[in-house]
Formats: sequence, C-alpha cells, structure tokens
Amino acid sequence: MEELNLLDGGVYMVPYTSFATIPQNFLFKVAGTMSSTHPTKSGNFKRLQSVKELVCGEEIFSIDTILVAPGEGWGCLGCGCSRCVGYCDPSRFYLQELRSVIQSIPKIASDFHVSEAILRLVVKYISLKKGENNASPNGGKLKDLLDSVFTLNYYRDEGNTKNDNVVADKLHSLLPPSHKNFINKERLSLLLRILILNSISIPQMHGVALYPCITFMDHSCKENCTIEFDGTKVTLTPITPISKDTSLTLNFLDVRYSPRVTRQAEIKSKYNCNCICELCSQEKDQTRVFICKKCNTNANEDECGLVCPKNDGSSPNDWSCSLCSSSPTKELHQEYLKLEENNKNIEINALPVNDLLKGKLMHPSHYILHRSLVLRANFVFKIRPMVCEKYVQLILFSVGRFMGPIHPERSYFFDLLGQIRKLLGDRDGCKEAYTEASNIRDKISTKTSPLASLARQKAVNPEKVDITYWYPMVQ
Repeated sequence: MEELNLLDGGVYMVPYTSFATIPQNFLFKVAGTMSSTHPTKSGNFKRLQSVKELVCGEEIFSIDTILVAPGEGWGCLGCGCSRCVGYCDPSRFYLQELRSVIQSIPKIASDFHVSEAILRLVVKYISLKKGENNASPNGGKLKDLLDSVFTLNYYRDEGNTKNDNVVADKLHSLLPPSHKNFINKERLSLLLRILILNSISIPQMHGVALYPCITFMDHSCKENCTIEFDGTKVTLTPITPISKDTSLTLNFLDVRYSPRVTRQAEIKSKYNCNCICELCSQEKDQTRVFICKKCNTNANEDECGLVCPKNDGSSPNDWSCSLCSSSPTKELHQEYLKLEENNKNIEINALPVNDLLKGKLMHPSHYILHRSLVLRANFVFKIRPMVCEKYVQLILFSVGRFMGPIHPERSYFFDLLGQIRKLLGDRDGCKEAYTEASNIRDKISTKTSPLASLARQKAVNPEKVDITYWYPMVQ
C-alpha cells in the first residue's frame, strides 16, 4: 500500500499536478470510459482500474484531501478541525475576504436546497484560487491541481443545472470585485456542479471533501471497495477479491438497501447516469425477496427457495423461485404485492416485524424487513437483548447476500452482537462477536484508526468495555 501525502503542516504539498497523474508503483491505474455507470451524454470519462489481482483487505492507497469543508458550521472552514478556532490553512486571509459570502451560506442552502457543506467547499476553492501563488512555496503545483478540477465530470440533468445556475448567480453577486475578476458566473456554476458530483461525505465532521483518485471511481450498488476515514485521510480497501483490470467501485447511494427502481432513480437524479452495475443488471430484483412456499418444507431460511421478481413484478410470471423455478399462484402473488404495499409507507420503526417473521413469507433480506430489523435492533437491544440477538443474527444472515465478507457494516452488526451477549452474560459469545468485528475492522482500517483501535480493545478485553448506545448505519 502506498500513501499519498497531500497535506503537510497545513501547507499543500502536491506530489502530482493533476487528478489523473498516478505514480507508477500503485495498485491501480486511470483507465478510459466508465463501465458500471455512464452518463447519458457522450464523452470520455475516466475510472480507476486494478493493475493486478487484489485480495480482501489489501490496502490500495491512503490519501488526504485537497479540499475539505464542514457542514452546518461545524469546525474550521479552513481545515475542518473541530478544535481549530480560526482559519488555519495558507488561504485563511482570502477566506476572511469572503466572510460575507460565508455568512450567507445557510440562507442560500435553505432557499435553493443545496448542501451547506458543498457551498462551503465552493468558497474554499475560490479562496485557494485567489491565493494559489502566494499560499505556499508549492503554489505552482497547487495552481495546476486546482485547474485540473475542471477536467472532472460535470453532467447534471436539466432541472438540477438550472438550479445550479441560480445558486451560482447568487454566490457571484456576493463576491468582492477582486474575486469576480477571475471566476465568472458560468465558471462558478460549472464548479458547483463538479463539486456536487465529485465530492464525498466525511461522516465524522458532517462535511464534504474532494479527493484525487476517488473522483474517478465507478458507482456500484454492490461495491467491491470501501473507504475508511481517519480524520480527513481516507483509505481505500477491497471488500471482495478483485481480478486484474477490473473497475474499482464504491456505493454512492444515500439509501443503499432499496429496490432496483429506487436505486436507479436516485442515481439518475443525482448524477444523470444509468446504473448498469452487477446488481442492477441481474434479471431479478434481489432486494424484493419472498420465501417459496412450495419448496420451503423445513422453514429454514438457509435452505429455502427465494422468490424474486423481474421487471416490476406486476405479473405472477415475473416471479420465480431460485430452487424449484416455480411461479406463485395468482392469490400468492397478490399477497406478495399486498404485503409490500401495506408496509412500504409505514414508518420503519412502526413495522410489525414479528408478524412478518411469523408469516414466513417475506424473507429477512427483503429491503422492507431488513431495514426495519436494523432499526428495531437499535431500539430494543438494552430492553430485550434476547429478542435483539435474534434480530441481529437475521441481519447478518441477510446482509451476506449483498455485502462482501469484510464490508464495514458487518463489523457494526458483530459489534452490536457482542454488546447484546455481554448483557446476557455470555462471555465467550461476546468475545467471539467482538473478535469477528475486530478482524473485519483490522482489514479495512489503517492500524492507527480510532475505530480499529477500539475494535481491538473490545476483542482483547470485552469485560472492560462499556455498553454504549448503538446507532446503526441504516441503509
């Protein structure tokens, strides 16, 4: 694993001068047209591709950001640090010149439904651009890197583009005259679209950042890589074995565990792309899954046939069992649709989970039941730990259909399972679950990551770990 150090003591130290310049000894390369998602408009788009076979947990690279901005006023706009009391990076003087723009961000975000963090990122870029030659001895490299931002994908649908233009006009009207000279309204609108499409969220700081290399990664609803944050540094790790010359993919959806039509609508809305990933290209929608009554004689989810639909599932012939290939009767088909219709609009935490499980019709990996199980486990794990243990075991069983063996969300569920078993007094089971969570976390996190350190602490000495309020990554 190689490390790209873009920041050193607050000064931008750029080892390459564009997003597409990659050192020769890396485990990936920048290739041609995107594969799993592609814009509706023609053009040459780049993607990251493996240069050799990669195994689970093999760190591909670790990199810091070139642009970071907190959300909702959290932390310093300069560096994103919650402990910083002012603008700490070399562009702080130019950020102070834009104070009136910064103060207007919350209202602009509210009026035009744009992320505050994205607007702060736009302001950060403008301040760096203004001071690129004076900010540090590496100003020339910084200038080239900032200019290369405009080589990134900027395609948005017509409705979003119109809104972006209005937001850009508003921001431009607030800029001081000295800043208006080097960025006009059209270029500001283009910058806004680029940052919306290419920046990623940093959960710990409720903000967003722009990373070289990550910007070229494909989307996949069943991703083969994951990113882990340590501060603003991000580490990319495979969560499944990856063959040579394969696209490296991440999941960019807000709600990952959802039916195919919902996933594709979100990708189309946010990125103006059509998703043709492995999961979306399958004939059947694997998130709408029921238990086959015909071949499910033992009522064992591990052995039962799974009934999933192709197309929209409106006809009984659209559904078939994975084992016996039979289609449901008209009455059973109507029961499938009725169960989905009656439960999809209910608040997740109010779903009749026990009734759905007792009915042995909707499979635990059905997107409606799965998401409800995750939330219900959170609500009852201290009150009814025995019930919660059953829920978590069902969750771990169902996520195996969609997640790689070392997917980070699996570590969250094993961590919860360890806490439940500790409440139940099952010392060996507690340590076993914590060890499983630690093994996953060690493979996907840097060794200094706080999450990896905490996971190791729990696995080594679970008796000294406090039971904490657990909140799931509901997807």
